Amino acid sequence: MASSMIDILGQQLGQEAMAGMLAQKTGLDPNTARQAVKIGLPLIVAALARNSADAKGADALSGALARDHDGSLLDNLDGYLQQGGNPSMGDAILGHVLGSDRSKIEAEVGRETGLDPSVLAKLLPLLAPLVLAYLGRAQRQDQLSPGDLSGYLDRERATIEQTGFPGLLPPSQAKPAPRSTLQEQGADILSGMLDADKDGSVTDDAARIGMGMLGKLLRRKG
Repeated sequence: MASSMIDILGQQLGQEAMAGMLAQKTGLDPNTARQAVKIGLPLIVAALARNSADAKGADALSGALARDHDGSLLDNLDGYLQQGGNPSMGDAILGHVLGSDRSKIEAEVGRETGLDPSVLAKLLPLLAPLVLAYLGRAQRQDQLSPGDLSGYLDRERATIEQTGFPGLLPPSQAKPAPRSTLQEQGADILSGMLDADKDGSVTDDAARIGMGMLGKLLRRKG
């Protein structure tokens, strides 16, 4: 898979009709919905990359894709959005990839971007099944091994690291932010996201990792 999943899904969801449906489901205007997608997709992909960075995590992801995510969801994207997605599936996915700190993550992302956490709570469950549908289709079409999946997600992670966190809201929608660059803001946003030692708490890991470059937060384990 040479193309960026974040770019491809972002372009599809940014089309006028799709953005309009996302806006309706989240209570945003279409332009702000597009920006919100640019926040949500990297967050989910970064978490997946982290969780699949070792063999156990990659095997678990590969098995879940083979069992539950064949990619057919992407064939009826407008219908999926019109019906409000699949909230139970989306919440289950987020429970696996973000864990018990999901609400803290939504609050931190909201604080840094100006996006209401309640909007994120609606948006992320819409996006998560689409990310796994994309990966599931790629796994079948390209016969990807668990290691291939891990490598692809790590490359996506590296792209996020290089470009920063692109989905900041326009000034009319966002709160004032103390940092001056997207990359610094992205580091703040994701500092509360990754529980590096899997102890169920992200606070100590964020403090240990510090507010450095985004790559320090998204690097592979080991």
